[in-house]
Amino acid sequence: MIVRLLKNVVEVWGQRKSKSRERRIGIGLVIGAVTAAALAGVAAAHDGGGGAESIVWARNSAAITASITGGPWTLEQSGAANGLKSSGYCVSNDNGLTGIQVGNPGTERMQPYYFPFVVGQGDNLQGYFDWRPKDTDEGVVAASSKDGGKTWTFQDKVLELTTKCPTNPNTEGAESEKDAVCLGTSAPFLPCENASNDESKKNLPPNGGTGDDGQGHAFVLTINGHTYLYTLDRSNTHIDFDQLSIHEVTPLPGHPLNGAPAMDDDPTDSNPSATPEPFQTSGLMDPDGILGVVPDSNPVEIIYEQKILNGDNTGSTAFSNPGQVCNNNTGWANYYNNIPAGINTGGIGPNDDITYLRLASTTDGIHFTDLGVLQGLNDIHTVSANASQKKAARILVFMVKDKGAPSTSPVTQKGHP
Repeated sequence: MIVRLLKNVVEVWGQRKSKSRERRIGIGLVIGAVTAAALAGVAAAHDGGGGAESIVWARNSAAITASITGGPWTLEQSGAANGLKSSGYCVSNDNGLTGIQVGNPGTERMQPYYFPFVVGQGDNLQGYFDWRPKDTDEGVVAASSKDGGKTWTFQDKVLELTTKCPTNPNTEGAESEKDAVCLGTSAPFLPCENASNDESKKNLPPNGGTGDDGQGHAFVLTINGHTYLYTLDRSNTHIDFDQLSIHEVTPLPGHPLNGAPAMDDDPTDSNPSATPEPFQTSGLMDPDGILGVVPDSNPVEIIYEQKILNGDNTGSTAFSNPGQVCNNNTGWANYYNNIPAGINTGGIGPNDDITYLRLASTTDGIHFTDLGVLQGLNDIHTVSANASQKKAARILVFMVKDKGAPSTSPVTQKGHP
């Protein structure tokens, strides 16, 4: 798991005015091969002409794997792997038709946790995570850390997609076992093949399965005395189309998500007719999730991700040059034609989505005004397998801060203070 730090940041410059003062706000990218817990510090050096700064990261230890104590099932506690993704997920005597989920028995590797939102100072961190057993379940989990993100302690799990047990072995590559949890016991519900927003299944009706497309990409914001939990509805026809769902929470010591429903209350692939969450954002463009708040912004400004599904080959965003469309790009052709070991041999489709990082402002945390695309980031038409002309892409780390403010502890390095 890579901790996503959102308070301190690298900068790409663009001037804009706030009500109180003119500020320079920016976003930047740093590519590295270490986890956030292993990053010692940053040295920011002006270019001498008042332009952009460079950020230098130094590694002070080898990368380690984060762990979590308590909470729901983890990948390695019972031998789950690419071959059998839901191994040991439940205790059942009837092939999963009834049974109970198996929780984390102690301290395990922090998987399957992803899309982290982490706040705090120093070693004391509060994290919110998308817990997502592949093709099986999804939920939002809160956990705390006292050592800078190396180890975590479970606090809450909310908005869980299902409490059902897997009825399919969930073997990687077996399309008849695409969804581990099947709500029916006979045809047409078995096998569950298409309760998923996967490209190959998106135009087919649900067929009894729950998949893993619940609510995720969590973000928490306190504004005007209210604390809101924002989530993305990942179900088919809702993902990256609906506004973000909002649940007001009343944090308690050790339970920062107190007040959020235990179970998913949005439409799902297995229950598409459910009423959408009535409390949603407005004004965001195809939101995939909120990434952070611009420090000291007034009104509050957020950075969020816009995702335009199939944007490179459909609608007004379609690329005019067919060679730039992902499926036609020679850099990816070998990957699509030669699927890596462990992945199904039925082929894998290209990702034709377009993503932007955007800025938006709000005075109440509900109604947002989009302020446009952040400038200075990579060209969306760069779709090669290796976006860098010199080095293969590795881990991407980005942060947000005011210009001139220190990122973390300075590192002494030749050519830098």
